Amino acid sequence: MCRMKQRGGLFLKCNMETQNKKPRDYQEAISTEAADIMAAHGAVYLAMQVRTGKTITALMAASKYGARRVLFVSKLKALDSIRFDYSDVLNGQSIEGYKLEVTNYESLHKLEPVDYDVLILDEAHGLGQYPKPSQRAERIREICTRQAKRPAVIYLSGTPTPESYAQMFHQFWASGGGPWGNYKTFYQWHKDYGKPAERWLGQRKVAVYDDVPAGPVMDAVKPYLITWTQEEAGFECVVREQVETVPMPAIIRRGIDLLRKDGVIIMKDGDTIEGSEAVKKLGKMHQLCGGTVITDGGRRLVLDTSKAQWIADRYGAARVAVFYKYQAEREAIEQVLGKGCDTAEQFNQSGGAARIFLQIQSGREGVNLSSADVLIMYNVDFAAVSYWQARARMQSMNRAEPALVVWLQYTGGIEPRILEAVRAKQDYTVKYFERDLFGGKF
Repeated sequence: MCRMKQRGGLFLKCNMETQNKKPRDYQEAISTEAADIMAAHGAVYLAMQVRTGKTITALMAASKYGARRVLFVSKLKALDSIRFDYSDVLNGQSIEGYKLEVTNYESLHKLEPVDYDVLILDEAHGLGQYPKPSQRAERIREICTRQAKRPAVIYLSGTPTPESYAQMFHQFWASGGGPWGNYKTFYQWHKDYGKPAERWLGQRKVAVYDDVPAGPVMDAVKPYLITWTQEEAGFECVVREQVETVPMPAIIRRGIDLLRKDGVIIMKDGDTIEGSEAVKKLGKMHQLCGGTVITDGGRRLVLDTSKAQWIADRYGAARVAVFYKYQAEREAIEQVLGKGCDTAEQFNQSGGAARIFLQIQSGREGVNLSSADVLIMYNVDFAAVSYWQARARMQSMNRAEPALVVWLQYTGGIEPRILEAVRAKQDYTVKYFERDLFGGKF
């Protein structure tokens, strides 16, 4: 369901955040400081909390730096919002015009080999994989280092190091500069900044690299870093969370019990759902807590739609954004609620009751859902960064009422244990799962 208010053939934007954006005083000040840092060091890291306006601040900084050609890299679902922000601030004469190219990280290999003055790297923490660089980090490095003059880089993230300070190295390595340009590899860098450690993986010990003290890393990054919080931005829109429970259907309880006791579900047609190892057991039990499961034969099964029916009953006439984990969960949602809006822009421009369904990992970053009445988490992701990012999608400077986030859970499922971990900024790992399983927590 996605309705548009229309007058004279033109859609009227219902989301005030998208109308005639005028940069706030702090965006003017930060963008000026960022341009100065870029001129001095070739890069700047805008560690601004979610919904404080990183995109517009970065676009303005590129202008003040004197850029003539800019590449903005983000997630696919955020690209339309970035283009709109650019045209909006440009038409408002808040920035001097430059040629802006916008793409997602997965399409970097399709770019023509042209020179850029500035690269803006959104959700830059996604470049921080270690000890080996990710493919996206390698592609950014190729773009930066193939030019006779390396472009200045603007890093954007509300959570620069969501798991470990080791994630900082490859973010700067990707641009070919930064504070650690003299280190060729992460391993060389780790010898100076990290602490050696080993961990058991099955029957053998392996080296791990996540023990990196914050102090030396952040001291090195400090000349490049600008931070800004929601409190400093004057946010009045707080996130209000509530947990709602749905009775667990017998078919879901039966499946979880079989996985717990036998480690496998054998179906009438001979197909199986195997969960003998802890990691598989966790994955299948997590799927079941969304009312769906994928069999070992590759079939997606929708076993229950009571969560989707709860949404229809409680918020049928509201503006609802739903985050789901697995594709089969979306199928369950659409069986009950019908098709939602295709994009966040379409959702925000719609009038009256509207719905949008987003996968947690792809929708948690760079998506504005500030016109929603409620954000419903159909399932809970294992990653702490998903918790902090997704719950903030409704926040905006212009929203006065609290942003309501509803965690929808089965009674007796594993969701409460996962939610407890990610709220504490801890990923829910197999180690936590085994502790909870053997401790009888679910």
